[in-house]
Amino acid sequence: MARSTSKSFVFETELLSSPDGFRSLSQSEEHGRKLYNAVLGELLKKLARMKNSREYRDTLLFNKSDPKRKADFAQLRIEYGLTEFAAVSLASKLRTGSVDFDLFVPSKVAQEIGKRAFRAVERKMFGKAKRCRFKSKGQDFSLRGSSNKESPQIKVVGETVLLVFRKKEYLLKMDWRNPWHRHALGCRIKNSQVFKRSIGGRVRWFVQICLEGEAYRDTEKERKHKVRLAARFGEDFRGQNVSVDFGPKKIAISNGIVSYERLIVSDWLKGLIAESKVIQRRMSRSLRLNNKKAFQDGVLKKGTRLSRTEKYRKLSRKKQDIERRIAAFRKCIQGHLSHEIMQLGSVVKLEDISYKALQKRYGKSVGESAPASLKASLFRTAEKLGGRGELINTFQTRLSQTCLCGEVRKKELRERTHACRVCGLVLPRDILSAFLGCFTHNQVQKKGRKEIINSSLDLAAARSAAVGHKTLSFPGSLAAGTPSENLKGDCKRGNREVASSLERSGKRQSRFQQEPRSPQDQGSAERPNAENLHS
Repeated sequence: MARSTSKSFVFETELLSSPDGFRSLSQSEEHGRKLYNAVLGELLKKLARMKNSREYRDTLLFNKSDPKRKADFAQLRIEYGLTEFAAVSLASKLRTGSVDFDLFVPSKVAQEIGKRAFRAVERKMFGKAKRCRFKSKGQDFSLRGSSNKESPQIKVVGETVLLVFRKKEYLLKMDWRNPWHRHALGCRIKNSQVFKRSIGGRVRWFVQICLEGEAYRDTEKERKHKVRLAARFGEDFRGQNVSVDFGPKKIAISNGIVSYERLIVSDWLKGLIAESKVIQRRMSRSLRLNNKKAFQDGVLKKGTRLSRTEKYRKLSRKKQDIERRIAAFRKCIQGHLSHEIMQLGSVVKLEDISYKALQKRYGKSVGESAPASLKASLFRTAEKLGGRGELINTFQTRLSQTCLCGEVRKKELRERTHACRVCGLVLPRDILSAFLGCFTHNQVQKKGRKEIINSSLDLAAARSAAVGHKTLSFPGSLAAGTPSENLKGDCKRGNREVASSLERSGKRQSRFQQEPRSPQDQGSAERPNAENLHS
């Protein structure tokens, strides 16, 4: 089904009063959850029938590059009702066929529930998810409408803003002196979403309003970040491009003029994280003491049902509230960090890396800092401030392996300092990678649903910018030029085209052809140069 392509942003506020103590919203939430499970179950049955059909097995035998394979799969999905339109129709039929669903779930909400269930099945159908999860009893479930013409509906009457849901009106918390609130309600309302949160052991209801247009720009916040950066780096610190090199806990930031490294969330969350760990240990101890027969040699027996005491449930609610506070605090920190980074340039460039791989290797650090969330925040902030975000192909540019002189050497992960054996440049590895990222040129080609990124690195521009860099010290010989002026993006993964081009240049020997040096020379070449270290 067609989706709106106009720019939009989200405004969130709280429901203040209710004519029935939010009882009607709670009933609608529970029946919406049941309707979602019913639609999801039917779609999964249709998917299983399609995969067991003979036509599906015959289509699998086609070559993946054969266009007939794609056309046959699309026809099979239509025949078995595995499309978004069919899922919406199924949700509407289930709603009208039940008295409770018809009473508690509005029509527009049922349509969105059908789309939501189809998106979950679609991820499994295309191999992006292993399974679909049903919503359990007591789990929070949001109610969203497809437009503002029916429930849930936002009405603005003078300075009073109301949410109309199933012919009941709920007062929204608004502050007309706040410019952000005035800007939000001055835009056209697309749709809204109602949900609840448990804050401090008390259930509170909120609404998210999707509005058309540009989000509010806080100029005062931008001014504070500019003043802070000017006090640290001087007045002339802004460039065109700003590159960010991500790690599990730290990021390196550079715009070609200034470069620095910092933690993503600093140490402000350590107290809350430590408190969460203490509660987790108490919960684990409570389970083991009250379910002694369920554990054998300290390992939980498979298929055993655990009994949870009231004390355990109380600790669980407390831990859930702490995790909510951690997530909210981290989101606030990352929002301020995104605005700080965007004051350095208008185009933010990030390496196209897998954050799931980072999570598998550094699970605890990634769980605390959430670098993928920071990436999304950076792209949103860049769009809001009139800039854009770009991704860099790491296989073509190899920023962490490349030196300013053109030498390419693969490093082990534990090597956090770049020490070039050709020109003697010594810098923190992440800082140099972020610095080189500012001088990349990216092109995106779309092939169906996939986006192919082609990137190239302009080393000549990087060397010229390195001469007058504010926060880093580079050898003066880099300004004279080296054999490879540009590291082109045509190189493939695993080959050594750059090294071979340096060999053919004739201006210097490649490190693969150089004569072996004496131990004394090797020691002098590998010794860190103090004047080149990060200031």
